[in-house]
Amino acid sequence: MDALVSTRTSLALKAITREWAELNPVTSFFQCDDKTDQHIAGDEHDRVQSAGAGGVSSQAAAELLGEELPPPATGVRVSKLSQATPLAFTIPAGNDYLLIARTSNRCEVTFDFGSGAHRGEIRYGHMLLHAASTHSLWWLSRPDQTLIIRIPEEMFRHAWDNDAVDPWPGIMRMENFRQDSLVTQILARLAAELTRSRSVNLAFTRCLLYQLCTHLVRRYSEAVDVSIKQNGMPPSRLKKVVEFITDHIEDDLSLARIAKVAGISRYYFCREFKKSMGVTPQRYVLQQRIEKAKTLLQGTSMTITEISARLRFPTPSHFTSTFRRIVGVTPTSFRM
Repeated sequence: MDALVSTRTSLALKAITREWAELNPVTSFFQCDDKTDQHIAGDEHDRVQSAGAGGVSSQAAAELLGEELPPPATGVRVSKLSQATPLAFTIPAGNDYLLIARTSNRCEVTFDFGSGAHRGEIRYGHMLLHAASTHSLWWLSRPDQTLIIRIPEEMFRHAWDNDAVDPWPGIMRMENFRQDSLVTQILARLAAELTRSRSVNLAFTRCLLYQLCTHLVRRYSEAVDVSIKQNGMPPSRLKKVVEFITDHIEDDLSLARIAKVAGISRYYFCREFKKSMGVTPQRYVLQQRIEKAKTLLQGTSMTITEISARLRFPTPSHFTSTFRRIVGVTPTSFRM
């Protein structure tokens, strides 16, 4: 029986790969290196010419299988994917929003909401928000450490109404994954609460959901997104700063030093950088040091102590705890 399931899965993956290659000219993501941390795909994507996702999904992908966690609030559904989740699966259409977030490690992904296939690599902190008005087709090289949460639009409206006086503008439909570590952290805490052995604290889960929805409407609603584009750091200046951080990730990167590269005051730099990147400069530097640590762990024989010192962590234990908090596993486990 296991051999039959394995054979069917293999044939399904071959079929989905072949059909997407033949029917969907795919625009690849930029690689998730240190210079493209804000989001990992371009704005342009090719459209399906001969067939949509429906034909492919019905022939080659199973319906989403994951651990359905207890509902944290009415109408909200949280799925925690595992190693048992099929690599290729579909998510049925609905009247809510889909929020897909990666909570640890890198994996390859291909997805299609019916308007074109996207392929790339996602890692901790990457998330995608999209209306579930049509079913979507997915392939993940490592489904585990991925959370999918379905949120009714009414919850976003409620968060907006309590946070603004303007009419509800609607949530932006993302065509590509974006870097938003805060979203991933909230979802990780939510999943941890929903999987605890004792009874779930619904007051706490509702608080997390409200925090999540408020952040999303502030950051990604149609009205707010326009403001970010207008008032964020100019692309040329942001590129200069990001490249400087990448090139000097092993150096002492004080806020004053980075702001000097940008040519603006520390206060103004912090504000504009966060608008553009979604995280503070200090948080971004920390994330990039962890990414550099991953490279060193996988590509060198350096010890944990040597990597910790090279990336300017105060102590090896501080490096280990920070790595585990961000990645989800210890440096030693990641290297294995």
